Amino acid sequence: MSQSGELDRRNLSAAILRANAEAESARQKLTLLRAEADGAKLLADRQRLIRNIAMLFTALLFAGALLLWWVWRRRQESERHRRVIQERSAIVGRLTAGIAHEFNNQLTVMQQGLGLLAGRPSLAADPVAAQLVGEMQKSSRTSAAITAQLQSFGRQQNLNPRSISLAQLLGHIGPAMAMAVGEKVRLEIDLGSPAPMVWADERQLSAALMNLVTNARDALPGGGTITIRAGNREGSRTTIAVIDQGTGMSPEVMSHATEPFYTTKSLGAGSGLGLSMVEGFVTQSSGWMRIHSVPGRGTTVTLDLPADGRPR
Repeated sequence: MSQSGELDRRNLSAAILRANAEAESARQKLTLLRAEADGAKLLADRQRLIRNIAMLFTALLFAGALLLWWVWRRRQESERHRRVIQERSAIVGRLTAGIAHEFNNQLTVMQQGLGLLAGRPSLAADPVAAQLVGEMQKSSRTSAAITAQLQSFGRQQNLNPRSISLAQLLGHIGPAMAMAVGEKVRLEIDLGSPAPMVWADERQLSAALMNLVTNARDALPGGGTITIRAGNREGSRTTIAVIDQGTGMSPEVMSHATEPFYTTKSLGAGSGLGLSMVEGFVTQSSGWMRIHSVPGRGTTVTLDLPADGRPR
């Protein structure tokens, strides 16, 4: 091979080597660019994810704050509504008790006068007058019972609490209750063992239980069962529950159930003082009353009273 051919071959080899080197350099640059592009895309994805997480966290934080604010406002409104109801009930209670007290004073004079008239010998000779006086005495006794209910609602009645055995009390008033509920309603009494004791005014407790049983009877127009269940509770307390599976009460009716003169019964069928009288008596006796009712499934009225006369 001539010297010029050898030179051409070397030049060609050098050119090929340079081309290969340039190609490898270009490939490395391309790989580096691809790696940088992938890194930039990964960084962008990461930043986008962080932004999305931050936005989601901000949205959740805002929603949580809004929910807490709404709950706080609802609680404030409920508390304000409860205070308004308590203040209104206290005002109505004081007014009712004051009116009942004054009316009772006048009623006492009327009853004494009627008693004197009924004892006059001349009245026996006039049957019409005797009947009229008798009707007036009956009306005065009814008025006295209503006055006692008003004083009970106003929590200003004179109570004479003592230790009462519920077994003995219900054994005494049970027949009257059974007569009051009628033949279509069965009255069941569950006192457990030993039978609980309660510290209360016997006359007022009897009236309260009779009121609750009568209300339960009215909620069972087709008949059914009324259960009186009592038991001891921790802290020297006794609970008495009157349970029926009757018509129940809607939330709207329940919100007014203990208001005086509120009744869902027909005109003349009820005074609307039953539950308010029971609540007033129980509260004055250092207890409380709770009502649980579901429309169509019945009502349970629970009284919580002291089991003994220890200070509360």
